[in-house]
Amino acid sequence: MAHTSCTPDWPEPSRYGEKDVEFETLAASFPELGVLEIPNGYVYGEDAWIYTSARDLLPEFSWHGADVQYIRVPGRLRNIKKLDGVCLSIASIWASFVYAHFSLDSLPRLKLFQDAGFSLDDVDHVYCTQTLSKHATFLFERLEIPESKIIWAHADTCLQAKTLLVPSYPGVCRNYQKWVVDYLRELVPFPQQAQTRRLFVTRQGVNRNPVNLERIHEIMRSSGFEIYDPENSDEQYRDFHEAEIVVGVHGSGLTNLVFCQPGTRVLELIPSDQMYPYFYTLSVAARLNYSYLLCQSTGHRKESRIGGSPFDLHIDEHALEHAVRALVG
Repeated sequence: MAHTSCTPDWPEPSRYGEKDVEFETLAASFPELGVLEIPNGYVYGEDAWIYTSARDLLPEFSWHGADVQYIRVPGRLRNIKKLDGVCLSIASIWASFVYAHFSLDSLPRLKLFQDAGFSLDDVDHVYCTQTLSKHATFLFERLEIPESKIIWAHADTCLQAKTLLVPSYPGVCRNYQKWVVDYLRELVPFPQQAQTRRLFVTRQGVNRNPVNLERIHEIMRSSGFEIYDPENSDEQYRDFHEAEIVVGVHGSGLTNLVFCQPGTRVLELIPSDQMYPYFYTLSVAARLNYSYLLCQSTGHRKESRIGGSPFDLHIDEHALEHAVRALVG
């Protein structure tokens, strides 16, 4: 076992606007975390589905956890390649194309492996999520996994290892713990420095954009905010570390809140069609000053939906102006 079970303390977040957010799937507890050793175990695909030697799926090692009704895996294992020796899997579902899942669900598995008393010297192979951007590559390289041991996860890859080591999913889906933040900050250490920047994290070019975006940009610029696109920066980590205030619509662009200094003020613009606690719990774990403004989505999905909302949203301009005045002080 690497980490004991614990009960989180979720402080009441500050609200702007008239409507409360009732976060979906806010964790009541975090389970014990560790590393499972599976003789002749299988790891399959870019989402790293884990199977026993009898080909029984172990869903608790994926983001879905107990929500097995949402799992979609191929009907049978195929293209199996057998590996001698010991293989560690740190790949994770959706990490191959979503930066947040790569950073927060995949990389911390190595920390669990190490906290359980193992080292990379104990394994012959490491099954890893393929990096999807220069920022992900930068973080991955900080793990210092020997290149000779890396096996990149692909959709058609199925490995059977003589001994398969599988760290737990690092927590509970959509909920993050302090140790995850601390580990990522250790990978990219910064000296404490002045917080002088105000970032409005944009989502231009993808879904969940404000329908009144031009007016929102005017409001933010008038209060000294940069219109900040993380993909246009070579040093996202430093940018967030230098921020005194971060405002943004719910999405992977807020992942680097982990590199903000404790006490940084955060305003998350939450779509009414996606009231997930990812960045609330991440902010709590990072010791940030979190607040939210609930925004009306242009459409709503069925109750059984999963994944990100495809709909844009309308931001109440007066509520945003009030929130920004309070944040700026």
